Amino acid sequence: MRNDIPNIRQWVHPRLAALAVCLALGCTAGCEKGNQPKSDGSAPDKAAAESESKDKATTGIEVLDRMIAVYQKASSYSDKGIIRLQAKVGERAIDQQSDLSLVMERPNKLLLTAYQTKLACNGKEFQAKIDCIPDQVLVKPAPSILDMRVLLNIDPNFSMYIGDYGGPPPQLFLLFTKDPKDFLLHGAKEPTLIESGKIGENDCYRVRIQRNDSAGIFWIDKKSFILRRIVLPTDEMRRQMSEGGQVEQLTLVADFIDAQFDAKVDADYFQLSVPKTTQVVKYFIPPIPRNC
Repeated sequence: MRNDIPNIRQWVHPRLAALAVCLALGCTAGCEKGNQPKSDGSAPDKAAAESESKDKATTGIEVLDRMIAVYQKASSYSDKGIIRLQAKVGERAIDQQSDLSLVMERPNKLLLTAYQTKLACNGKEFQAKIDCIPDQVLVKPAPSILDMRVLLNIDPNFSMYIGDYGGPPPQLFLLFTKDPKDFLLHGAKEPTLIESGKIGENDCYRVRIQRNDSAGIFWIDKKSFILRRIVLPTDEMRRQMSEGGQVEQLTLVADFIDAQFDAKVDADYFQLSVPKTTQVVKYFIPPIPRNC
C-alpha cells in the first residue's frame, strides 16, 4: 500500500468502518428500415412507444433498484475490474492502478483480486494471499453459501488490505449483501439521475449519490443494468493530500471491464497458484516490522 496515498473512508457504512470503504432493455421496436411504416399516430406506433417508455428507468432510485435486482439474481458474474488514482500534488504526479476484479459462481465459488489481496473459493476451501506477506497462504473450509459476513471475517489482516485506497470492491456488496441499497445509500441524499453517458458501445445511466460534500457517480448499463464504472468521491482524500502541497488534479475511478452475468466459468479457475514452499496458515502473521 502506498504510504503517500490516504485511504477513503467517507462512504463506509459505520459497521464496516474498519474495512476502508463501499432490467431495462433498450427498446428497438419496429421493422427493418426498408419496411418501416411512417408514424401516423396509429395504434401499433403508440403501443411501441408506450412499451419503450415503460422499459426505461426514470429516476435514480429506480436505476439502482434494477441494478441491485440483476446482481442479486445472477447465477454467475465476471469482470476484469481495475481502479485508477490520478493526482497532481504540487510538483508530484501520482498515477496508480490496481486490480479490482471478481469472478463468482453461486452458491460458493469465487475468485477475487483486489489491490494487494487475492481470494479464491472453489466450493471446498478458501485460499487467500496478501502480496506483502508472500510466504503465507491462508486456507480455511468453504461455507455452503457465500455472503458478506463470511467474506469480511476471513482474517483481520486480509479484511484491512482488501480495502486499500479506494475501498473494498463494490461488486462484493452487490452480489453478497442482502440489502446492498442500505450500504450504498447510508447517510446519502436521494440519488439523482444525471445526463447519460457511454462507455465503449454501452449506453449508461449515470446516477449521482451525494453525501454532505462528497459525491460519487455510478455508470449503469441501460440494457443489462450491470455496473460499468464508479467515479468515487475524493473530497476527503483531497483534504489529506493538500497537506503535501496544492492539489491541482485528483480523480479516483473504478472500471469494471468486460463485466457480464451468467457466463460459464471453468471450475479450475477458482484456485490460486501457490508455490510448494509457501506456509499454510489459518490466520496471517504479518512480518515485524511490517513491510505492508
